[in-house]
Amino acid sequence: ASGGAPSQEAAWGSLADYVTEAGAKVLIGTQITCDEVADNQAWDWTKALVEKLHPDHVMGLGIGNELELLQYKGTDMVPESCLKNIWEEGYLWRQFQRMVTEFDGLGFGSVPVTSVFTGLGLAGSPFYENPGKARVNSFLVNATREYGDRFAFTWNFYPYFDPNYGLDAGPSDQCTNA
Repeated sequence: ASGGAPSQEAAWGSLADYVTEAGAKVLIGTQITCDEVADNQAWDWTKALVEKLHPDHVMGLGIGNELELLQYKGTDMVPESCLKNIWEEGYLWRQFQRMVTEFDGLGFGSVPVTSVFTGLGLAGSPFYENPGKARVNSFLVNATREYGDRFAFTWNFYPYFDPNYGLDAGPSDQCTNA
């Protein structure tokens, strides 16, 4: 896969040099959206970056981010057909498997893989499962069956959305006690 513009290539080269010199690790992510062409382009760019790195310097590959929240974006931005494709017709799972297979083919077969979810993903038995909206539980069952302990459970938590955290008593603009 070829990267993007020369400035993108230069940035990736600088990152690879830094990571190597510092002995650092990076978490690489790629998108899953309603646009398969855009997703595949993003994945090609991700592979081009990954090819500049050694597996010792990649802590994981994240495929998709907070997809269970797409249902709240509004049908003008995320039509029901998109949700149906991602969750009911298996687009996320197919793309995930394909991308992991290609990642492995680049020599990264021992590197953990994940898809990132929010706290909403925990709102189920044991994970969120709402037909037509998001099937986090089904995805996680499939991922752990297929990849075992190589699959890393990953959650984004945002305390500013937590209704249990409020402003301090008295002032209307401070939360030093939260």
